[in-house]
Amino acid sequence: MANKNPMVDLVRLPLRNLGSARPPEPDPTQLVLAHTYADEGDAMNTINATNTIPIIVKKVSSPETSNDNEKSYHYEVIAQHHIFFALQQAQCTWAMCLRLSETESAADLWKIELGIEPPTFNLCSIKLEQPQQYKDLQQYLKQIKHKEKKILSRLQIDSLVKKLAEDPTRAYWESLEPLRSLKVGIGKKTLDTLANYFSAEPEPSRPLEKLCINTASQEALIDQFKRLCMEPEGGGLKKLDLSRLSYICESIIADTDRVYWSQSKDVTSSTKDLPGTKNNLAAISKGFEFSPMDPPTPNTVRFLLNKMPVRQLRKEATARGIEHKAIKTKAELIDALSRPSEPG
Repeated sequence: MANKNPMVDLVRLPLRNLGSARPPEPDPTQLVLAHTYADEGDAMNTINATNTIPIIVKKVSSPETSNDNEKSYHYEVIAQHHIFFALQQAQCTWAMCLRLSETESAADLWKIELGIEPPTFNLCSIKLEQPQQYKDLQQYLKQIKHKEKKILSRLQIDSLVKKLAEDPTRAYWESLEPLRSLKVGIGKKTLDTLANYFSAEPEPSRPLEKLCINTASQEALIDQFKRLCMEPEGGGLKKLDLSRLSYICESIIADTDRVYWSQSKDVTSSTKDLPGTKNNLAAISKGFEFSPMDPPTPNTVRFLLNKMPVRQLRKEATARGIEHKAIKTKAELIDALSRPSEPG
């Protein structure tokens, strides 16, 4: 008989198919249960005597050898070992069992429920825009801080939760290391302790959306660079802390030619002298798109003029009535073309 459920089945299994990796230990409860099962067997035939509370089991990938090294079993006892050993002692034939699902997501849940693995909050997936989950995380942190008083004494809980809620890159974290950059009282020892209660498992299905670098705000640029740090193409960006990322974004915003940028090389050329921006062309290409402003008429933008070949610059000079036959170098041509037109 079976009661089907995606996570667990309630089934009656032959006791011979069950086994435990744990050796039996002296247990008064086990002795009482064994005598009870035996008495029931005498009263209504041993084959029908069984337990009331199910034994929790999971199927093994291949038959395992039990402790007596004489027989193999197909289901491993996960919990209620004392009931299993009592049934064995009473020489019962059947056992009522909860057979756990073999799916990975189900395994994660029942291992936490049974205390096999400690419960952890996945910081990538917790939805802090929902008030209840926001409060739950605050409460969870308060409980942890009370438990780990010595190590977490400087942890600023309200500030931490607020910054986590505001961080657009949190969904892509691959470790807890970004917590240290939030400046909420988290050092190495604190981080090591928090690792017992939190995990960072990003959702790979969430695509990276490109940002228009020509018009983006400084805040949006910082968020996008932080997001790029999570990508395989992140390269040297992964080594940058928030202060250096902020400095790079400030420099981009301050560049008056930004509105005319049309390719990734324009970005790297503008930031080439800043620390930590070398060899990041792949990351920038993946994270940003370009929508440059049309050149003014006449075109006096040195950045755009510098991209034009000498022949085109001379045509531009001729069209504007600028004498250029005596001009020998490209730099001199750009100087002449970049001067504002004189009125009338």
